Amino acid sequence: MMLTMQYVFYVDDDNYIRDLRRGPDTDGEWVPGKLRSDLGLKAAPYSKLAAITMTNRWGTTISIYYQANDKDASIKSANFKQGQANWATDTTRVTDPPLFGTSLSAVKAREGLQIDQQKPFNVDSSLPVVYLQWHSLEMAHSQGSGTALFKICLTFIVVLRMQDLGLKFAPHTSLTAIDDRGSLQYFYTSAENNNIKRVIFGNDINDIKKAQFDTLATPTPRSAITAVLVKPGKVVLFYQALDKETTGKVLIVALTLSESGGVWNGKPDRPAPAVTELR
Repeated sequence: MMLTMQYVFYVDDDNYIRDLRRGPDTDGEWVPGKLRSDLGLKAAPYSKLAAITMTNRWGTTISIYYQANDKDASIKSANFKQGQANWATDTTRVTDPPLFGTSLSAVKAREGLQIDQQKPFNVDSSLPVVYLQWHSLEMAHSQGSGTALFKICLTFIVVLRMQDLGLKFAPHTSLTAIDDRGSLQYFYTSAENNNIKRVIFGNDINDIKKAQFDTLATPTPRSAITAVLVKPGKVVLFYQALDKETTGKVLIVALTLSESGGVWNGKPDRPAPAVTELR
């Protein structure tokens, strides 16, 4: 089986963003990538990262999002396109302003998941949708329109509040999002009791009335959470949990969520399976 190219992104001790990669040309070994040498991107000490891969008629593009160490805590991005020799910076930036240290998550745009309603979805030009938390503690989603202002190096960003959901968020809420076959799933830690909750949207994220709400688990305070779409109908949610019954240690666990007959587990009538401890 041929190994596809894989990347891991991280922030080093000096707050520079680096990447590791492995693939057919590395004999399956992890080797340092070129992100640090190409761009020298320096993130804020509190920055989180989000990355996404997109494919269109020009090939595959990897985009990475981070929070810059500037006065408006802006979210910036860089990309690596198939066929190009080096990483490049994007002109898009979110400055509405985001919360300092906000969680970040990104999903590919599609029909029904296109925030900029002035433009129809286009697989070759629609940018990813990025989820974050505002300084007002509200959740927001952002998508660059790619429209230059005054013909200079500025890009208009559409940022919309998810206020119509009526949800309450604590400072530095952990969040993550995945999109599975036209169904956006949004996970976050609640302000009331630190539970991990999920909102499942229908095909159109603007149709709030069709949103479904679940409570899935209780992580440790300040636990990061991340969800991975393993395959259609199967999502694995990773988070930290306290082993209360035996050791009292903080564990990293995985919760597998699956769909059957159009219904996801994690609901009262279809509870999620037991979590798996990662060793």
